Amino acid sequence: MRVLFIIIMALASLPGVGMSNTSVDQTASRRWHEWLKSRTQYPIAVWAYFGKYEGSKEEYQTYADANLTFVSVPISQYQNAVSAGLDVLIGGWEKLHLSPNLLGERIEFSSNSKGRVIGYQLMDEPEPDSFDALSKAVKTIYESDRSGAIPIIDMLPNWAWERNSRRTERYGYHYDDFIDTFVRKVHPPVLLNCHYAPLADGSDRPEYYSNLETFRDHALRNDIGLMAFVLATEITKQYRRPSDSDLRWQVYSALAYGAQGIWYWNWRIKPDTKYGFTEGLVLHDTGEPANGYHLVRAINAEVQAIGGVLMRLQSRHVFHTGDSIPPATMRFPTEGDSGSSAVSRFVGDQFIVGEFRNQDDARDEDAYVMIVNKKHGMNKASTDPDLAATAVFKPCRPFKYVYGYNRRDGRLCLLKSDEGGHYSVTLGGGQGMLLRFSKRG
Repeated sequence: MRVLFIIIMALASLPGVGMSNTSVDQTASRRWHEWLKSRTQYPIAVWAYFGKYEGSKEEYQTYADANLTFVSVPISQYQNAVSAGLDVLIGGWEKLHLSPNLLGERIEFSSNSKGRVIGYQLMDEPEPDSFDALSKAVKTIYESDRSGAIPIIDMLPNWAWERNSRRTERYGYHYDDFIDTFVRKVHPPVLLNCHYAPLADGSDRPEYYSNLETFRDHALRNDIGLMAFVLATEITKQYRRPSDSDLRWQVYSALAYGAQGIWYWNWRIKPDTKYGFTEGLVLHDTGEPANGYHLVRAINAEVQAIGGVLMRLQSRHVFHTGDSIPPATMRFPTEGDSGSSAVSRFVGDQFIVGEFRNQDDARDEDAYVMIVNKKHGMNKASTDPDLAATAVFKPCRPFKYVYGYNRRDGRLCLLKSDEGGHYSVTLGGGQGMLLRFSKRG
């Protein structure tokens, strides 16, 4: 049976055999929504090099204790991961898209895992010359995997693509075309945005939000998922050690853009002066939690508190406020403009206003709004008084009630307005708050 299983998948991977492009696009979208609905917690992972060293049961438990839900591991460490209650990605550095036989073995393993294998990590930051092989591997997974696991492929950031003239000259693509070609050829169920913004000099990459805009646009256009990376590790020659406010800013920005999965970089890494690596979320020599671990754990607890709601939401609009907004983003509409479906008036500098609808319940007429304070900085906690900012807003008609989701336990709390129907929310640096606008009390 095992030999027959591998032969069938090898045939399915041949050009012209199996699903058409139209059907595989539909399968990608359906597979994503089915995968997301099967999750019991908001998906959060850390990029980890467990393939290069043996992770003990204790280390995987430390990983799970940080409110992380899934991890990429070699098959040899599968049991240690699931014993800690974690879901698993397989593939890692095995280059499954280049080995149909090995891919067949991994699909068979996944199909017999009782749902604990939730994905295949196929490749890190591919260029277009890998798209054909990735497309065959993705189609094979769709046709043969019985567990509902999804292929996951992280993509190059916009700055890395556009600043390398070799890529644009060789392939003839600008960045948006590169992502569009990837989606059309490979048919991924989810786009994984890999962009690190907090630079070593204390500034942030100016292309950060335009990258999120691109990924959000293609995810919505193709009705597939969106996940995003968050830098959690210092690389002294390029990136600073993210502060509490830096981490929150990245996480809540991604959530405001509709991300339904977060990845941190990096779990454990050997200090290296050549590349500028210092430490990951845990110490390389001992696996003991480093300072970043405790920050990430606290942020993840907040995300998990509202995670059940976030996984039901689909992005409708994303606006930025302030005199100067990031390139390629949209300014919050002026009063009376119909661009916003939830907020008629917003006062406050340096905010993101992300608007959502409940994609799982057509009867839900409420509007969901994520407000994010973009103020953050090197070595600054979210509680730093200099970073606090107040947003004043008024819901569109006919919304009469505004609720806020408590970040500690996810409970809905009714907010009070002033006599003019305006609401006021003060947020710390990088902090976000999920609101629900309702017609009924």
